[in-house]
Amino acid sequence: MADVRKSINFCRAVKVEIFGLIENMSGLNCPHCGERIDLFGSGGGERTARESGIRFLGRIPFDPNVVACGDSGACYQETHASSAVTQAFVSVAEAVSKAQQ
Repeated sequence: MADVRKSINFCRAVKVEIFGLIENMSGLNCPHCGERIDLFGSGGGERTARESGIRFLGRIPFDPNVVACGDSGACYQETHASSAVTQAFVSVAEAVSKAQQ
């Protein structure tokens, strides 16, 4: 989160508009039991957005299949259409669309 805060400060210093903040790698659903594991903590992105006055757009969970699809050239969202990551991307896209209106 320290790097994110530095990036926010940099963008503000050079007068680059920040559209919103997305919390990436926000938890992992255990492939065996489905229980959520907070690998890197949780809520830091939303808290940083709120404290910085930046729109929070959502959370994208960690999924090793994203890397596997990227390495093989497969479309993650087509291959894993019902996954939590695909649902999160749809949610973020909806938040971006709504914010532009």
